[in-house]
Amino acid sequence: MEQDIYVVVHIQVAPESRDEFLRIMEDLVAAARREHGNKRYELTRDLADPMAFTVIAIWASAEDIHLHDNSPEVNKLFPLLVSGAVKVNPMRGTLVL
Repeated sequence: MEQDIYVVVHIQVAPESRDEFLRIMEDLVAAARREHGNKRYELTRDLADPMAFTVIAIWASAEDIHLHDNSPEVNKLFPLLVSGAVKVNPMRGTLVL
């Protein structure tokens, strides 16, 4: 039996791109919650740094994560990533021990 995969992604956003990032993420979070295999998907903001965000997600399988990562909603982030306005620390998937 496959275990759920917990994914934590830390994101730093340039101040001038914050509003655009949040608009994109609002749609992305709503879509992710409807995706097959998604058990939880949250966007959080750091209390001390209003430009630092964390996505916390729980997925049923690595295949579900792969499909999500290639979704149209995730692709909307690419211009911000390429410009450097949004920086993402490497995504890490973990299993509960």
